[in-house]
Amino acid sequence: MMSTDSGKSKGQVFRQATRPYFVELDTEGLCEYLRNNCSAEELTSFAADPDPVVSRVAIVCLALLQLFDDTSRLSQNLHDDDYFLVSMSEKAMWNIWFRSSSKECCELLQAAVQCICRNEFDCAEDLLDQILTEDPDFPEAMNQRAILYYLSERYPASILACHRTLALNPYHFGAAAGLGHNQFQLGKYEEAITSYQRALQIHPRMEGVRQAMRKTKAAASMDIDQIAKNVIAQHSHGFRLPDGEYTYFPR
Repeated sequence: MMSTDSGKSKGQVFRQATRPYFVELDTEGLCEYLRNNCSAEELTSFAADPDPVVSRVAIVCLALLQLFDDTSRLSQNLHDDDYFLVSMSEKAMWNIWFRSSSKECCELLQAAVQCICRNEFDCAEDLLDQILTEDPDFPEAMNQRAILYYLSERYPASILACHRTLALNPYHFGAAAGLGHNQFQLGKYEEAITSYQRALQIHPRMEGVRQAMRKTKAAASMDIDQIAKNVIAQHSHGFRLPDGEYTYFPR
């Protein structure tokens, strides 16, 4: 049970006690602290605390302890100005996503991710097929399939898997960003920009996605310029003006 310091509410004491774990992004240490010092009832009460910071911190803690799975509410934390709260909220959301199926499927998913990390794509694909046969509505398994397809340069198939992930989990900022990455690879720059914007609407603190969007906008601009030059070269002839510049007329 949490004890209160003089002049501080239980919620304020809770926020102060958990802050070091947030700053260190130490999910394991935080979970150990919570198990030893907070009951589920207390955390639930903190989640309803009138202090919005206490409430947000408590929601993250509940999710990390597998006592809360409302990613729509957690996703609100991603818009906070507190970097540490945002980072821990993101970790909590991934925690929820990776355990949103049966124990067997979740264990197989962990094995599939390890195969992907080792570039053992055939093994990963076999495991993901097994999982999705058992549970076709497991969003994170579908997202990992999208990642696998992207890494093996099967971009159209990865796009389909990203769309399916987002249909199952509209808060999946990773799938939205992945959709953009695939579209970029296929030269579909405007579609990629739209996908990156969607990802940033969910998780506005993803600097890597902002950089990808800037790169895509630059590529789109260059692409338009090149298209214009190609059209001019193919369908026009040059006529030199007295000042040395060229103007173009249709053939």
